[in-house]
This record gives sequence, C-alpha cells and structure tokens, in this order.
Amino acid sequence: MTWKRTFSRLLTVGLFAFAVGVSCSFASPTRHQFAMKASVPNASLYGPEPPNPSANIPPIPDFAPSIYYGSTPPCYVHPASQSCDTMALEAINHAHAVEGIPPISLPADYATLPEPIQQFIIVNLERTSRGEPPIVGITAYLDSVALSGATAHTDPEILYPTFSYTSNWFGGSGALSADSMYMYEDGWAGSVSATQNLACTSPTAQGCWGHRENILWNPGLPLTFGAAITPWANGYWNSTQIFAETTPSSPSGYVYTWAQYLNSLAPSAQCSSSISTAVGAAPDPIGGGGWIVGSNGSIATTGGAPCYGSLAGQSLNAPIVGIAATPDGKGYWLVASDGGVFAFGDATFYGSMGGKPLNKPIVGMAADSATGGYWEVASDGGIFSFNAPFFGSMGGKPLNKPIVGMDALGNGQGYRFVASDGGVFDFGAAGFLGSMGGHSLPAPVVGMAAAPDGKGYWLVGGSGAVYSY
Repeated sequence: MTWKRTFSRLLTVGLFAFAVGVSCSFASPTRHQFAMKASVPNASLYGPEPPNPSANIPPIPDFAPSIYYGSTPPCYVHPASQSCDTMALEAINHAHAVEGIPPISLPADYATLPEPIQQFIIVNLERTSRGEPPIVGITAYLDSVALSGATAHTDPEILYPTFSYTSNWFGGSGALSADSMYMYEDGWAGSVSATQNLACTSPTAQGCWGHRENILWNPGLPLTFGAAITPWANGYWNSTQIFAETTPSSPSGYVYTWAQYLNSLAPSAQCSSSISTAVGAAPDPIGGGGWIVGSNGSIATTGGAPCYGSLAGQSLNAPIVGIAATPDGKGYWLVASDGGVFAFGDATFYGSMGGKPLNKPIVGMAADSATGGYWEVASDGGIFSFNAPFFGSMGGKPLNKPIVGMDALGNGQGYRFVASDGGVFDFGAAGFLGSMGGHSLPAPVVGMAAAPDGKGYWLVGGSGAVYSY
C-alpha cells in the first residue's frame, strides 16, 4: 500500500505561457513524495539544494527581447537557430558569473540531439556545476509521461506511483531558453504582472524558484529523467521535464545516460598490456582475467578481459587510486584520490565525492552487485555510498594505521576495509575472518580482495605477500 503527501514546502511548478492571445488556466501540481523508499540516504552526501539567487538575473544578452510585445520572439521557435542557442548559453553563463560558479560548455553536436537529451544535458550541467550529483539517465517511461504533460500543456503527472517525483512545464520553446527561465528568472519580479512564474505571487510565496529547485532536487537517491516538447500556438512550444527517484519500484530502462554523455566528450584511450605504476586491480566477474589501473588512469587488461577505455593521456585533478568492475563484467569505474569517479563501458555514473570537501583522501572503491552502485572509502575509514546501502564506517573513530582498501560481498550485503597494518574492519553481513593486525609485517598491506564465493578474503602486502582468510 502506498500513499502520497506533499513536501512540507509546497513547490508548485507552473510557468506562464508566453504566447500572446492565448488564454489558459494551468493547474500546478506539487512535488510528490511517497512513504515507501528502498533505502535511507547517506546524510553526509545529501543536503539542501544550492541556494536560490536573491533576485532574478535578467538574461545578458537578452535573446528574446520581444517577449512582452505581442510577437513570437525569434529565439522562441523550435528548433532554435545556432545564433539563438549561442546567445542563450551566453546568458546562462552570465548568470553563472553572477552566482560565482564556473561557466558551462555544450558539445559541438548539441543542436542536433533530440530534445530530451538536450534538456538532460543542460540540467545535469547546471547540477554538476554546483556540486550536485548528476541525474543518472533518461528513461523511455518518463519521456512518455513528459510527452503527455506537454500535449496537455501542463506539468507531467504520474497516476498512482510508488516513488517520489517532481516536474516542470514551460510554455515557450526548447532546452536552453527553458533553462534560462527556470534557473534565473523564476523569482519575484516586483509585481504579479512582471513575474513569469505563476506560482510566485509575492516576494515570499512558496512557489518562487520552484522550477529551479526541481532541477536541483537532491532527495538522497539517484534520479532518472524524462523530457518532451510539442507545438502549441503562435509559434510557441510546450516543454516539459520530470525528475523521479530511482528505487526498486521506479521504472528503469535507460535510453541515454550521463555516462554515455561523458564518454562521448573524449574518445576513450586504449588499454595496454602492462602498467608501470599499478594502484589497483579488478577481476573480470564473467570471463576471467581482469584489469589493472595505473595512477595516471591507464588500464592494462589480463587474461583476455576486454578493454572499455582508459584515462591515459588525459589531465586529472588527482591521481587514480582504485578500480571496480561492474557485476556483468562489461564495464568498470575508476576512482581518484579526490573522490572523482570515471565510468567506462556499461558502468553507470551515480555521483562522486569529486569537488566535495574530504577529511582524508579516497583510497579505494568497491561495486555493489545488488544495486549496480558503488562505495568509496577514505583513508580515515569514511565511506561514501552511491546507489548503494550504507552499512557503517570508521570515519571519526581512532585507527592505528590508515585504511588502504576495501572489498564487498558478492550479494551487496556488506563490505570490509583493511588498514596498512593489516587490520580488518567488517560491516553489514561481511564477517570478520581474521587479520594481520598486531602481527609483524615485512611491508605494509596495500589492498584486499574478496573470494568469489564470499566465504573469504585476501590481504596483499607491499612486498608481494598474500594473506588468506
């Protein structure tokens, strides 16, 4: 049984239609939240959305100057011209400068991409430029819901869902113009007639900045996305977006993912047969062999494991410190000491600690075979979960020596850490089977690996010694 309630802050999401001479009334549904969730979010990763501007940020350059004067603005046709997209992006980056955040750039083929992908990219660029986790991907189901909303000239809604979601509607044009309005002109403009957000009826109305808050929504679970655009009247278009939590009850089936976008920006470098400075390894869970990663992001394959790309030759903010394979062996993630995560093959990017403050550097990662997510572990034993359950950590607790690696159970129900003195720390269903803590070692322990059957593990010393449990 499920039930629905609104958030305590009522976020209405209707934006007025700009088409002159069209008189319509729009209902504004609230953000929907449901009682049943798959997991409890890790509070250390998720907080309130970034703050809203203190006032609207007018577009500079003004790419739709005739918007209030009875004619269709040239930049509100669809598809927009290259010059209109260029001006809209300049206006968005002007607003970024006002907010003190980095500018964004779009891929060269942006204008040729389908509308849902265009919206997905600009939404995620807005999120990631503020340190928010990117939305995982677009699903066909949410695209269809968005299309229904666009066809009806209103916010997309899901009947009887079992997961939380929120949505936006824009009566105007496509992705960049909608983003400029949603993100930077969604607040009070001095009077009701001048304010473009119907739900923002006063300077303190709860609906002010509701569209922006939906785009930057961070509920503590990975998000999926859908979008659509349909023709309306007087040259205007209906543009819609829907954001939904990723839970076991939410529809899956991605048609485009953020990992695909990132991989499209720069062709993946090829793998090699050896690594000069290896920092981690991951076995191929299906075909045998595996992958070895170097601190510069280079990848060596062993035992016939396929190559899905590497970071060799690319500039990195911090060195790579670990690698984890996807459960089906068709991809892998690399993790850097600053918490940045890089996805290859069918590995999905669910977020990272890159760009976020860390008490200590990240030293390793492990994949959750149950959810397809992953964990990052820091040298102080802090754990960071991404689409994976949190079972506990050593963060804030005294350690004799720093943590140097981790492993996870094959069923995703627990994980372990190992320290450089060989001490082992177990969480969830991962049992403690012994350690080298308190024993004399010829060299510090540098990592660990779980046995495939989940009934044991190995510790690896810097001297090459292996300790089996």
